[in-house]
Amino acid sequence: MSGPLDNARFAPGAGAGPPNHAFAGTLMVAETAMSFEPAAVAGEQYFGKRIDLFPVCELGFVSVGDVLVPTDQEIQPPRGGDSFWD
Repeated sequence: MSGPLDNARFAPGAGAGPPNHAFAGTLMVAETAMSFEPAAVAGEQYFGKRIDLFPVCELGFVSVGDVLVPTDQEIQPPRGGDSFWD
């Protein structure tokens, strides 16, 4: 599949019930290649960093009722790697 996914794919299905447990955790994401249109920008660099890489990040979440809430809603500083993005 190419292109962005519809947000509905990440929502509970029509028959879903309430959560059974509270959630608190951290999603750790490795530096990952991103697709671009036009593909010609892949590999381009700004300030010595690549724009076609999603950055290394750790994203914390907690549940509040049936809603998943990020624990830090500020811009995340780079954690190393070759990605241009914060």
